[in-house]
Amino acid sequence: MEKSSKTVSLSFDDYKDMAEPLKIPANFDSNAPVVDQVIYTLGYMMEGTVEDIANKLIEFNPSLSIDDAKQYSNDVLVKLHELAKVNTMHVKGQLKYHLHKEVVSHRGQIDPDELELER
Repeated sequence: MEKSSKTVSLSFDDYKDMAEPLKIPANFDSNAPVVDQVIYTLGYMMEGTVEDIANKLIEFNPSLSIDDAKQYSNDVLVKLHELAKVNTMHVKGQLKYHLHKEVVSHRGQIDPDELELER
């Protein structure tokens, strides 16, 4: 993939606090920073490869070329993974990104009589 000739500032200042979960924008805004556009797209999809995210991103923002969307998606997702804001998994030879989010509730049982409480 050839690098885009466009230069876009990717600011991650709002995402550097490791204790803070990733904040997904409530709505897509094509005038928002590209970081927020990619994060919204990942939140909308919940998981996907860079190509999956890029394809959906250009549906949301048709002013982007597919090459720019792929480059932005890759740059943002790699950085968010470095900041531990998203997880990755290898599926059929492809790297998929997904949110740190529990989507299945805990189904275990606790027997209060078996708990060891300090008194």
